[in-house]
Amino acid sequence: MEMNNRKHSPTLVVEAPLAALMLLFQYIYTATQHVTRTSHSRFEALLRDGKIADVQVVARSPAD
Repeated sequence: MEMNNRKHSPTLVVEAPLAALMLLFQYIYTATQHVTRTSHSRFEALLRDGKIADVQVVARSPAD
């Protein structure tokens, strides 16, 4: 019987660890993001004190 001598694809050797590394960086990035809901008056006070680094505004749902 003749053996099929297939070698592993060299791209898989590079792509698999690269994909794992990208997932690790994505996890670290999302884990370090801190989101806090706050009132408008508290927001204004934090803004006045220079403690606001980033703002994301979202619409409130009726359940809020």
